[in-house]
Amino acid sequence: MTNKARRRKDDGALLGLRAAVVLLFAVLAGGGATALLVMAHQPLPIAVLAGLTTLAASVRFFHWLIA
Repeated sequence: MTNKARRRKDDGALLGLRAAVVLLFAVLAGGGATALLVMAHQPLPIAVLAGLTTLAASVRFFHWLIA
């Protein structure tokens, strides 16, 4: 096996492009929700829980949207 063929075989991505985009948008939505709640003077634990909930819901939504 040549170096070129070996290099091509080892260049597999950990995530596909679609999965990376879905996760990126979900993290941005969850972070945005957390930031908005913190700016609205909500307690930090509540803001983080709401952000995680938004992240989980956003993964499903963006998975459906980009499909």
